[in-house]
Amino acid sequence: MKTILRIFFCIFLLNHAAAAQENLIPNGGFNLFNTCPNWIGNLAPLYWNRPYNDLDECTDTCYSEINIVLDTVGRGRSGCASIYTRSGDDIEDEYPTDRFYLQVKLKKTLEKGQLYYFEMYAKLYLEFGSGYYYSNHVDMALDKRAYNNFGQGINTVLELNPRVESGLVADTSWVKIKGCFTAAGNEKYLFLGNFKDNSKTPLLKTGLIAMRPSYPITTYLLDDALLVSMKSNFPRDTAICEGQNLVINAYKPNISDLKFIWQDGSSAPSYTTNQTGTYNVVAYNSALNCLQNDSITVYVLPNARPNLSIDTTICRNKSLTILAGTARTKERVVWENGSTQANRTVTEAGNYSAVVSDECASWQVNYQVKADDCELNIFVPNTFSPNNDGNNDDFKPYFNTVLADVRQYKFVIYDRWGGLMFSTQNINATWDGSAGNSQRKCVEGIYTWSLTVSGTLKEQPVSKQLSGDVLLLRQ
Repeated sequence: MKTILRIFFCIFLLNHAAAAQENLIPNGGFNLFNTCPNWIGNLAPLYWNRPYNDLDECTDTCYSEINIVLDTVGRGRSGCASIYTRSGDDIEDEYPTDRFYLQVKLKKTLEKGQLYYFEMYAKLYLEFGSGYYYSNHVDMALDKRAYNNFGQGINTVLELNPRVESGLVADTSWVKIKGCFTAAGNEKYLFLGNFKDNSKTPLLKTGLIAMRPSYPITTYLLDDALLVSMKSNFPRDTAICEGQNLVINAYKPNISDLKFIWQDGSSAPSYTTNQTGTYNVVAYNSALNCLQNDSITVYVLPNARPNLSIDTTICRNKSLTILAGTARTKERVVWENGSTQANRTVTEAGNYSAVVSDECASWQVNYQVKADDCELNIFVPNTFSPNNDGNNDDFKPYFNTVLADVRQYKFVIYDRWGGLMFSTQNINATWDGSAGNSQRKCVEGIYTWSLTVSGTLKEQPVSKQLSGDVLLLRQ
């Protein structure tokens, strides 16, 4: 007598809570066909196939007779597709390792390191004319590749690592098979079936009496399959107006088995705020290995903004970039010349204005741009007298303006034979007429110097290299 595990896969119904998060399984309910199946015939549901290029046995409510006889309907009252997961261990069994699998290409390739949630409902189906058995491993697996002309057909175990496994399923009412997993990355295909050998797939009797026990099989119905990313849907940067409330949904599919912890310890699936700040949430289910952290920054924008007046300088024969907005996607900028870019490059002095608006207010930005030569003028004295009389006791370069962002500065002094008397990278340091780090006073005479300096002057990069000599007097 042959004992076979058979599973019927029934229609998937996307509930309203999950509508915002895409189910990555196409035709997850096996309810889409090119034509209506008549009885249980070899007709494959759209997108699905078996790894050995066989078609699937399937049925649908569009052919009502089989549902009257077998009542093969899912939670949504629709038809099913069937697979075998294992044959029995009887002496008469001609296929001791029967395996029928289903495979489908996912709508999107899974992201490495991303957490995903899978669920489907299952129940033991007591088919007429069967022996009443139940077992385990109504499982889901994933791989980067599809399997075609796989092994020796129904006699081959597809050795994949199940990502979500069922325990023993003996219920004749619907139970949920569910779990979270972290994607290895680049998984493109989903598989349904039993990926374990017979030693890990027990056959257990229900104790019920079969209507026709001559051909005992075990059958399961499955329904409402769902595979979604646990990545939240809210944006990283959100703005609201003063007086408005923002409801932050932790996870839009609203999986009932998940729990939540927000930054203040609250545990609702959503959080309401009207304050600027960063809000953190942890969605978790310890039993399912589900743990997802996420955060969102909220900015509260004022309902009124003052106009801005900005004075700045442009160097002659140079360009200057002026900014009216912050480049936020919802901020709109219109310059007096019609440009709508937040940044604007100008090449001459003048008055420039822009009207800026966001979700809450509008204001004007006015620039008055003046021209300047922007030359770095450096004065270096040609004589100094370090005699401690309070006049010309120190020697250093003098700048006509303060450099911003000094990137390089080096000032060195040598005697007539090339000996190093002084060296500094400090723009404020001075030479007091002594030799190096010693207190020995240098004699009167002519000394040579060199200067290298670079930095920013009036928002423009500048650099200079100078050299010369200086007369040291002791009188």
